[in-house]
Amino acid sequence: MKVRELVDCTGLVTTKANKSLGDACDLMKNHNISGIPVLCSQGSLKGLISIGQVLHFAHDGAEERKLVDPDWHSPVRAQPARGVWRTMSVENAMVKDVVTVAADDEIKSAAQKLLNEGVHRAVVIDQNGKPIGMLTTFDFTRYVASS
Repeated sequence: MKVRELVDCTGLVTTKANKSLGDACDLMKNHNISGIPVLCSQGSLKGLISIGQVLHFAHDGAEERKLVDPDWHSPVRAQPARGVWRTMSVENAMVKDVVTVAADDEIKSAAQKLLNEGVHRAVVIDQNGKPIGMLTTFDFTRYVASS
């Protein structure tokens, strides 16, 4: 089975790096999703913003980027500045090293990639590298539950 058979590759919700975290949070809430690919003006993948990053900034504020643990891929900020997070730009909070899978990849190899990278989502790209969907651990749960 291919990734494209497991993931809805239509209507991908995206955002731009210059949007605010508040805008990204509203998009996630309105679409009932937990992560959004960040695209550059030409439509190529620039990063990923997830509810995890939003929560870190809402709780801790933002001043200086640091990784809590090199094996954990979610950046956090130091120096609390509560309330400021909604106006921060997505670019300052997004993960730039985004895990991607090809739409034509086998789901077993895609699942292994999520495990190897220690992440819950990967952006699905087409043959030109353009983002077309989002593969999440929920997709695998839904697949197993329906089998």
